[in-house]
Amino acid sequence: MEWVNLESLIVNSRSLEKLKLHGCSSVKEISVASEEITILDLSSTPITSLSSISSLPKLTYLDLRNCGNLVSLPELPSALYVVNAYNCISLETEISQRLVLQHMLQSSIPNVHQHGFKLQKHRLRPKIYCRDYFVLPGDHVMDECVFQTEKSSINIPCWNLKMSHLRGFIYSIILSQASLSHVMLVSVNKDDVPLWYCNDGWDDMDRENPISDHLMFWYHDITKFDRISELHRLFTDIEIKFELLGERKLTKGFGVFPVYATTSGFKLQIS
Repeated sequence: MEWVNLESLIVNSRSLEKLKLHGCSSVKEISVASEEITILDLSSTPITSLSSISSLPKLTYLDLRNCGNLVSLPELPSALYVVNAYNCISLETEISQRLVLQHMLQSSIPNVHQHGFKLQKHRLRPKIYCRDYFVLPGDHVMDECVFQTEKSSINIPCWNLKMSHLRGFIYSIILSQASLSHVMLVSVNKDDVPLWYCNDGWDDMDRENPISDHLMFWYHDITKFDRISELHRLFTDIEIKFELLGERKLTKGFGVFPVYATTSGFKLQIS
């Protein structure tokens, strides 16, 4: 089927699992109805809105790279745990950050604690091996983030954390325009001794030329960390450190949002 000259596309297929429209330079509007779709690739299209995706119950991966005409994101479907809006230069940063944080707290983080990281299990695309992540254009962490730095590491006093309710951290990492590395190390340290560390990566961005700074959001579930109780009993503070591996390693800082479990769901703050 020839897609190139389509400006408006309506897809209604109950069994459709993947829809890839990469590079369809005329598609400005799309409506998708499917109970089974998991992957939607709209990269390098002039798409202007995504109103229909909220009703896609199994959508897990949304590729919006180089969608320069897209100005806003809709409410995200509950199963979604990867959004790549790399080079979406018209996207409103502050509103998009808040929408992503809300989605992570209400949907993707509960899914992580209930089911684990599905990307590692299902490997939606052969070279994607990182955890859930959300990438947006942006050059600063939102002001509401209490713990933020322009450096590559930050010390967080444990007395500032409600340790009995703490379940993890949302990291908001500023990737500079010059940064093309796609492997990241994150470690939790005390006195320069790693208590926990992992490396994650992504391949979707290393093929593209960045035209702005970007924010990457991803969640770290610390309930899998065997020594987490020690943070409360023995330590006065912890250090969270990031490092990008590759030819270019430039970041402009990051923010850390503690995530707490409450009877009404996951929250960024509790009294």
